[in-house]
Amino acid sequence: MTKKTLTPEKVEWIKKLRSELDGWGEPKWTQDYIAEAVGVSSSTVWRVLNEKAAYALTKEQKKMKQINAGWDALERDAFGATEMVDSRLEAAAAASQERLLKMLEKQVEGGEKRIELTTPEVLERARAYGAENLG
Repeated sequence: MTKKTLTPEKVEWIKKLRSELDGWGEPKWTQDYIAEAVGVSSSTVWRVLNEKAAYALTKEQKKMKQINAGWDALERDAFGATEMVDSRLEAAAAASQERLLKMLEKQVEGGEKRIELTTPEVLERARAYGAENLG
């Protein structure tokens, strides 16, 4: 006995028939009608529509499904993972900013001119990091 395989064309045909809606917004074709039209069992149609079988998706579709699932998880973000901040990273960033500010203030107070803060863009950026007494 040969194992039957469902071709990607038949999978697409099943999905296309099921996606057609009537005037009430309900599926136009029943699973039994689709099964008879395509030449498969009603169970096969159910597995394809519910993506419960390996042949229901091509490799590209599986990959896209995984990518979309990842984006969906980020959009839902029930645990607030995107808002979580690692305290060690925050502490390192704060320490780095503090060192930068001290260096800049020392150069301005001590008359050192190793860094020229002449352009408005550089001054604005320095002030954005909390350096108020510059240039």
